[in-house]
Amino acid sequence: MAMPVANSIETWVLAFAALRQDAKSTTALSMCELADGWGITAKIARDRVRRLIAAGRVVCEHKLVQAIDGRFMTIPAYKLVVAKPASKSK
Repeated sequence: MAMPVANSIETWVLAFAALRQDAKSTTALSMCELADGWGITAKIARDRVRRLIAAGRVVCEHKLVQAIDGRFMTIPAYKLVVAKPASKSK
């Protein structure tokens, strides 16, 4: 039986937060870092991140990484959106 999307999204947000605490980068994680950390394929990780973006829980940023040949390049990286507390209306 499939898990409802809302519960899946909350589970993924918790898993994302746990990865972020373990990673060297405290700001954003690349798709490879997410896939490796979650123990899933890149295709499944992309699907999860797309759903998290659509739900407004993750934003895409860019970070600078060193490629295998030594040059630096910019890649997409994903960051959790901090939920803002509801403001009180007067």
